[in-house]
Amino acid sequence: MKKDWTSIIAEQKASGESVSHFCKSQVLSKASFYYQKKRRSLPKEIGFIQVETGMSGSSCIEIFYPNGVRLKLSGKIPLSELSSLLHV
Repeated sequence: MKKDWTSIIAEQKASGESVSHFCKSQVLSKASFYYQKKRRSLPKEIGFIQVETGMSGSSCIEIFYPNGVRLKLSGKIPLSELSSLLHV
């Protein structure tokens, strides 16, 4: 059964108990608790910034999708178009 870690983390915070005591009373692994808490504190989305490489001539970008598809792009590509290709 999948645990609702967001609720568990909120419950621990509201309880005022230490993580050690809370995890012991709930029969939870402290390592799992800290892992899940850290996972939820990471940014949800990662943005893009333009990077100038200082290279002249044509440039090439390759995107490797999880399903094995490989997309090779050359030339200047607007960030909005690149972003849409990455979120397919």
